[in-house]
Amino acid sequence: MILALVAMPVAADPIGFGVDTTGKLTEIDLGSGLTSDVGTMGGGFMESLAQDAAGNLFSADTGGIIYSINKTTGLATVIGGSGLGNIEGLDFSGTTLLATRFVGGEVVIVDTSTGTTSPVVTPVGLSSAGGGVVIRAMTVKDASTLLVYTSDFAGGNHLESIDLGTGVATHITTFAPALPLIPGLDFADDGTLYGLTSDGKVLTIDPDTGAILSTTSTTLPRFFLGLAANNQEVPEEPTPVPEDIAPDEQEDEIFGGSSSNSFSQNDQEIVIQVLVKLTGVDPGQALRDEWEAGVESIWSNQYQIQDGTNVYDIVLDLIFTSFGNVNEVEVVAGPGLVDLNTWYTGTPSGWVVPDAQGRVAAHEVGHMLGLYDEYAGGTLDPDTLLVDEMSIMGGQLGTPRARHYQSILSWFQAEGSADAVFALAPGFDPGEAGPAIGEIPPVPIPEPGTMVLMGAVTAMAAWRRRKRAA
Repeated sequence: MILALVAMPVAADPIGFGVDTTGKLTEIDLGSGLTSDVGTMGGGFMESLAQDAAGNLFSADTGGIIYSINKTTGLATVIGGSGLGNIEGLDFSGTTLLATRFVGGEVVIVDTSTGTTSPVVTPVGLSSAGGGVVIRAMTVKDASTLLVYTSDFAGGNHLESIDLGTGVATHITTFAPALPLIPGLDFADDGTLYGLTSDGKVLTIDPDTGAILSTTSTTLPRFFLGLAANNQEVPEEPTPVPEDIAPDEQEDEIFGGSSSNSFSQNDQEIVIQVLVKLTGVDPGQALRDEWEAGVESIWSNQYQIQDGTNVYDIVLDLIFTSFGNVNEVEVVAGPGLVDLNTWYTGTPSGWVVPDAQGRVAAHEVGHMLGLYDEYAGGTLDPDTLLVDEMSIMGGQLGTPRARHYQSILSWFQAEGSADAVFALAPGFDPGEAGPAIGEIPPVPIPEPGTMVLMGAVTAMAAWRRRKRAA
């Protein structure tokens, strides 16, 4: 990992775009409510908007046609048909455009060049009083979760979440009957969830509880439908932040190869997020849970970073997702020799200990983080040729070492906390052994023998420097 100087933005009031029932594209200052019409969009009756990171605006109509929208004139240009019928939920997850079908709620990926779609998941368990439910608005909360505004056939309106890995819906709140419809829903870049109502108001909403935090009237009140929110960004002085190693600085190939890991910070933790897409056979929920629990328990809450004043626990969040630029793993039925990109539903790599699945998955996730093998015969760090059989990257699949989190500490030190150091988390013993010597796999865990690893964390999420007293 190398450091580059980039200008960090300071967020002003976010600017959003709304579409109303007359087909006008409207620009809205989501903080003040100041509103101005851009122009008539044309095309079909449009009820959704989404904006990508480059500022390109897209919409979909009640017939399922996908459009690109000129933000200067408002003019809509047909991209193509989705074949889904009415789409009232549209939002980007990274570079991937997701849509939700009005009736049925299917979540799909939309090709922004052709309008064609591919399935992600069908929701299970949405509120359906009166015998049915429709999705009126949708926004991406994170890589594994959507928030949707739904209406049941008995007249109730709800905020619910959808797990993109399983399709399971979770009810968050039922809105008061007197509250107008909220057909527009989107997160701004600062993490604020905004809603746009059928009587022309801008809401801020707590995404965890559904509580309405504020209400602002727009200066052109009307029945709004879709919402696409974004922040105006004003550059300030450059600040050093991590950057991926440039391709010409890498040797040979890399493990994984996808920029799909990130880290973020809250007031207590630094969270390493690893996204994995499972292909091949369905491993079943029980095995997915075993992999997730094993990986997260081994990599989380073992070390802290302290800078003399503050302390941050380091945790890892493994997310199984169905789309995007992620670490892709093929699942194969039966036992087999696990590697970075191939996991088995049966006993992995000859292990017979009860937690073999979780520990072997944790080893492979280490490779996704850019770590070398630390067992004799594996792909060792060419600079150190380090062998540590008792580490999670060694043959015993034991515990992580502080060096495995070095990229995070390096960022802290470069960012300004030069005195930051590692500390053991309470109750963690780094000398803890893995499985007994007699249970070492009969052959080394196979990895690509000539590959060299890139830096650990390859894509940076938003970094908010909140503190917790040491």
